[in-house]
Amino acid sequence: EKEKPEEKEEEGNEKDSCESTDNDSDNEEDKEMQESEGGELQEEEKQEEDEEEDGNNQEGSKTSKSISKPDRNSSTKPFNSDYLNIDWLVHAFRHGKVSTHVANIINLASIYLLPLRENIKLDSVHAASYPLLSSVAKLLLGESSKCKQRQVVLRVYTREMGRMKVVRLKCEDDGSPDKIVSNKRVNTQENVSADGKTTIVTSSTKLNTQNDTQTKTNSITQSRLQDKKVSILEMANYELEDRRQLLMRYLHLYNIDVSPLNGYAFPQEWILFVLSIIYWCNTSAHVNSYHVKCLVVSFIYLNIVQIRCGYFETTGQFNKTYAKKLNEFKTKLQNEKIQRKKSKKNGKNSLRKDEKENRNVINLSNQTNNNAKDNVPKTSNHKNNPNETDNHGTVNKTLSLETNTQEPIQGNDHEQELCNSPTNPKNNVPKNIQETLTNTPIEKFIFLYEQLLQLSHLDERLRSNHTCFNKDVIHVLCEYQSLFYVISMFNSILNCPFEEVDMSRVYSGTFLYNLYAKVYNKDNNIPLLFEHCDELFGLYNFIVDFVQDNTVSNVFQTNVKKPKRKKKKKEKSTREETEEEEKEVSEEDGEIEIDSDNIYSILQNLHI
Repeated sequence: EKEKPEEKEEEGNEKDSCESTDNDSDNEEDKEMQESEGGELQEEEKQEEDEEEDGNNQEGSKTSKSISKPDRNSSTKPFNSDYLNIDWLVHAFRHGKVSTHVANIINLASIYLLPLRENIKLDSVHAASYPLLSSVAKLLLGESSKCKQRQVVLRVYTREMGRMKVVRLKCEDDGSPDKIVSNKRVNTQENVSADGKTTIVTSSTKLNTQNDTQTKTNSITQSRLQDKKVSILEMANYELEDRRQLLMRYLHLYNIDVSPLNGYAFPQEWILFVLSIIYWCNTSAHVNSYHVKCLVVSFIYLNIVQIRCGYFETTGQFNKTYAKKLNEFKTKLQNEKIQRKKSKKNGKNSLRKDEKENRNVINLSNQTNNNAKDNVPKTSNHKNNPNETDNHGTVNKTLSLETNTQEPIQGNDHEQELCNSPTNPKNNVPKNIQETLTNTPIEKFIFLYEQLLQLSHLDERLRSNHTCFNKDVIHVLCEYQSLFYVISMFNSILNCPFEEVDMSRVYSGTFLYNLYAKVYNKDNNIPLLFEHCDELFGLYNFIVDFVQDNTVSNVFQTNVKKPKRKKKKKEKSTREETEEEEKEVSEEDGEIEIDSDNIYSILQNLHI
């Protein structure tokens, strides 16, 4: 009896196992049925969608025209798929050396330009870069099949008065040599005659005179680029000089000679910055000479001073690291000033002593000459001839004494000393810029860093008073920011003929605004900044002079001051003149004036 329930349990377990296997098989069959049904449903849904699309296309309803569904294959196929086979371009995209806007131009034939810190009431800042963008689109989209079939238009998304605007640019090649502007500057002068008439005289001076060899090489490269159709597919086969001349041709700077920059061992990373400033000065009508000077100072501050000393956001961090060196350098400068003052005083005292000695010598010479004249006998016919003899056979020789003990300084030598002095900014240009920057002591950079660090923060007055903030200054500087970005993008498309510079090492909005407010109409403030660092001041003058020599527009031209006209005195009225004449006549004649209305008028004329 005890064994029977055990047998029953075993039988029950066997039944459960059989039922579970049956259920598993049933579930597998159900899953297979569901999958087959699901696949059939998906196929039916696809067919229905295709039928709906065909019906909409056949009907041509208004809703289908307004809201059109994108093609499934349009997102995968780029606008110009030939560029996917270029190795250097794909490598540059992967390493982030080419801007993402280039990919948007290739795939979508459009570019999205973000608004900058500009004046919204004025036109967009990016309007200055439209010619370059059209030439970029011609290079990127000119060889595509769609561009050959129809004229492709580049869609530029910008803002206008606080709203988004779409500008359509034609893909045109604006780098033809016929459109190159000649490098000439028109100097206007006003000649004022004796009559007071002014006549304006214009004299056009050609800039950048080149040697015959340089003109021959430029003509060779120009003809080489004209014969070939410029294409990015063959850009890797172009030489470095050809690619540089190509970029300068699109910037209308074909006749500029960059060899002076290489002669001073100018860093290659800075050449693109200098060329962008020249292009900005030639194209924009809002540029001022102070804008250019501020950009050069900010470039020196961001690329040389910060890299040499390090980056600091606040003055507290700066003082923790360089407080001791700064104090030592300042005490050294004070001691040098004291020594200069002492030397000046000693020099003045020595000059006074020399003047007194010279006066005494002159008095002695005059006395001796007078005595010699008195000793000559009256009957003799000798008239103070020094070498003739008297009747007694003695020789009369006048004493000749030197009036000045020191040798006089010649005028030419003195001018040469002034030219060779370190205060002359033209002689501060180093022969090798990189070596001088590495060899200069760090104390000079620290002293300059302390002054420029104050300009990198916004003034508290502007935060409280927004009306004091001048938006037009920032608007002009943002125009250069947009141009430099497009030029660097153009440079990357041409496989980087010039080495690129990071945008953060070129442009700083708050620093440029504060520096412009400090420098505007105050030409002495920039030399005061570089007072104790002659090397950087020479580099600053070198860059500014190179830009000034190669600009076409009159950015650096100073306004000629007109002569002040003297105001003519107003003629007195006839009544006043007659009264004064009557008074003078009465005083001369001694007549007594009597006023009938005044009883005491007689007493005024009495002299008691």
